[in-house]
Amino acid sequence: MHVVYADDSAQKGKREGQGMLVALGAAAFEESHVKPFADDFYAIYDKHGIPHEVELKWSPDSRVDWFRAEGKTELLTPVRRAVLKAAVEHEVRIFASIWDKGAQLTMRGQPAEHWVIQFLFERVAMFLENADHRGMIVFDKPGGSHQDEDAWIEGTRYLTDLGTEYVKSTAIIAPILTAPSHHHPHLQLADLVVGATTAAFAGNKYGLALMKRLKPMFHTNYWGNSIGGSGVKLYPDHVCNLYHWVLGDEFVMRRSMGIPMPIDGLGWLYVASNGLPARRGKSAAS
Repeated sequence: MHVVYADDSAQKGKREGQGMLVALGAAAFEESHVKPFADDFYAIYDKHGIPHEVELKWSPDSRVDWFRAEGKTELLTPVRRAVLKAAVEHEVRIFASIWDKGAQLTMRGQPAEHWVIQFLFERVAMFLENADHRGMIVFDKPGGSHQDEDAWIEGTRYLTDLGTEYVKSTAIIAPILTAPSHHHPHLQLADLVVGATTAAFAGNKYGLALMKRLKPMFHTNYWGNSIGGSGVKLYPDHVCNLYHWVLGDEFVMRRSMGIPMPIDGLGWLYVASNGLPARRGKSAAS
């Protein structure tokens, strides 16, 4: 049994041709690791003198952020690194789905926000199904009233009731649940995962700096040789060369064949570079 915790992010892209990136990310825990991870999370807080009620967020509200109010922003980097190290030790598997709204806002009449949850659900469900495991998904509580939350949950029921065009829902044993993130270190990890991953694909140096700590946790394809498409789903397809520049993927698998990346000839962006402005004296690099 796995418990999968999920959260969202939206960040403006810094790469050439990018618009706003909207994303969802998830951290999947085998049930025996749920409580031990929480214990380790709070031990990290204790080591740095951080009250347990302080929420670790990728993009905190500056008006209520404890780290900024207490002049402790220098703690964020070591705490984030320690939390990700604990997640690796607890064998957490992570996922993200990211939509670049710079080129496309809808698909089949539905907005990006509809599709990123479907893309994420498909990857989590396939991970569980392929391992012959079962699980449940817990999202951070959406903003708005109780009625808004009920409507959001109802809007996700088709996933757990019917599945999607590509993935059935048998591995997910209950409708999607919601919980307040400040009570759950696991949801705060999900916030860190999706925030840092989206930042890395957006070209943000702070997200890129954490990618080497995130990569060991991302779900990979059947052959174990790439993250793109399995642990991370990008859309539209023309941005998928970023699998190479951000994740280090060397191949895209098609019908059991590896196509070397970056791919030219499909109209994809980021063939010769990652799309970031070159630093003085250096070529652009992820």
